Amino acid sequence: MDFKRNSVIALHLAGKSQPSIVRELKLLKVNKVFVYRTITRYNDTGSIAKRHGGGHQKTATSREMVQKVKKRLERNPRRSANQMAKELKISDRSIRRILKNDLKVKPYKIQKAHDLTSKQRQVRLERAKELLRLAESGQLPNIVFSDKNIFTIEQQFVNSQNDRVNLTDRSCENPPQIMVWAAVTADGRSPIIFIEPGVKVNAQYYRESILKVALKPWADKHFGDRPWTFQQDSAPSHKARLNQEWLENNVPNFITSTQ
Repeated sequence: MDFKRNSVIALHLAGKSQPSIVRELKLLKVNKVFVYRTITRYNDTGSIAKRHGGGHQKTATSREMVQKVKKRLERNPRRSANQMAKELKISDRSIRRILKNDLKVKPYKIQKAHDLTSKQRQVRLERAKELLRLAESGQLPNIVFSDKNIFTIEQQFVNSQNDRVNLTDRSCENPPQIMVWAAVTADGRSPIIFIEPGVKVNAQYYRESILKVALKPWADKHFGDRPWTFQQDSAPSHKARLNQEWLENNVPNFITSTQ
């Protein structure tokens, strides 16, 4: 590169015009912009050396701006990039460049979870240990797990952050849904029970239409003379007093709502 610049300056000092220099140095592949800048630098500085500190200076992503963004995040890590861009009067692209390249941070979605108190954690831990002890001692043979779930028949278009669809308007705001119940054990499963649309699974419906009609007949046929243990979650209809009494009188063994 210095050879090219020296050649340009030598011809310039010899009185050649810039177009003439471009033609004579065609084999060196110099263009008129290169010739102009080289001559201008020589006339301004008396040298062909590159001036230090030249070029575009950082403004929006300067060290001072990075520190301002860092301090704002330390005070409130939930502060959005758009909000900081408005406060600092720079573009949101510059803010995101600072976050990614300078501060090495990523935006993570807040995941909601059931917040347990210390007492609740301790109770759950003690119950889990007791259930493990009973299972290891053989007091909970052939456990049958059961649960119900709701399935959406059609996709619901809600234009959420990570599931987008381009539409002229929203559709399927209340898509058809269906609720099913089933029980499963180590060596088999019950038939799937479809719950009628619009039916609320209260204590009576759960007892009459699921425990009596679905669980008991299937379990009696599947296990025969073998003992089995029924386990369910703590839904209100499951914990109802009449349902707990029915289970106590009609199944060989079950995990109560207090266990």
